Amino acid sequence: MRRLFIGSYTSDGRGRGAGVTVWDRDPASGALRPAAAAVAVSEASYLAVHPALPVLYAVSERTDGEVVALALEVDGRMRELNRQPTGGADPCHLAVDPAGRYLATANYTAGSLSVHPIGEDGALMPRTDLVRHIGGGPVADRQEGPHVHMVRFTERHLLAVDLGNDTVRAYGLSARDGHLRPLHVTRLPPGTGPRHLAPGAGGLSYLVGELSGTLSVLGTDTDGYLTDLGSIPLSGDPAANLAAAIEVSPDGRYVYASNRGPDTISVFAVAGDALTQIAEVPSGGRGPRDITLAGDHLYSANELSDTVTVFHRDPSTGLLKQTTTVETPSPVCILPMP
Repeated sequence: MRRLFIGSYTSDGRGRGAGVTVWDRDPASGALRPAAAAVAVSEASYLAVHPALPVLYAVSERTDGEVVALALEVDGRMRELNRQPTGGADPCHLAVDPAGRYLATANYTAGSLSVHPIGEDGALMPRTDLVRHIGGGPVADRQEGPHVHMVRFTERHLLAVDLGNDTVRAYGLSARDGHLRPLHVTRLPPGTGPRHLAPGAGGLSYLVGELSGTLSVLGTDTDGYLTDLGSIPLSGDPAANLAAAIEVSPDGRYVYASNRGPDTISVFAVAGDALTQIAEVPSGGRGPRDITLAGDHLYSANELSDTVTVFHRDPSTGLLKQTTTVETPSPVCILPMP
């Protein structure tokens, strides 16, 4: 059995979930079963694991935003180590640097990103930096100002994906003092609403535009910065897309994205820097807010139907086949252990 974690919106906020739950995952069938009691983290909308320590990190997506460190016991139980304020409202994403020394967090409503050092035991230290973006975009009800929706570490930079002003900003993070230094801005077409991005093969990355319903291909220049190579529609459904999550197969041959408007998962084949949609399948529930790949399976967190759908993924064709569904309240993030 392997471990898998699910973060949820909670009954004291916008959902019905318990916080963070831990599951046993059968690598052969993809089936899930509860492994231990839930940990009550309010509005636990995104999770990240330490690269070396048995520690899980969760955001608490509230106006008084926090990040929470959870120690992972051998028997599957979780124990809270500590928590720290992010300094911004509604943190919605977080990432640990490859060396395991810092945690970066995206504060959606505040339009900011924050940095916390990580102690030797995995606990979070007081914040060392807080950077707020400025500027908005043309979609009046969603881009009235900056909205940082994702942070991701590359080999050279920290990237901050801003839905509110259609940018991906690259920062340098000082290993000495945990301060951020702005380096570069990649601008997407106005109204894209960039939400999440995932790295692929050959220096390519892929980005979902929540507001435009598009999938963008991004190249990497000699300095390691992203360049926009163009985009294609995510779904064949004319309804509002509300694109959410994105995953790339380990071999870089296939890209998967979730569409919360038509409640589907789109599958794309990669050929060089070009993409071709080869399938669009029902997500098996309503509001597929997150998807993740684990072994030969893809999991879809269907927030609005209180389910997680399990798909078998054919590694040779990239195609998905639904196998089973698990009930769990308001799932919004799925994280398998590496």
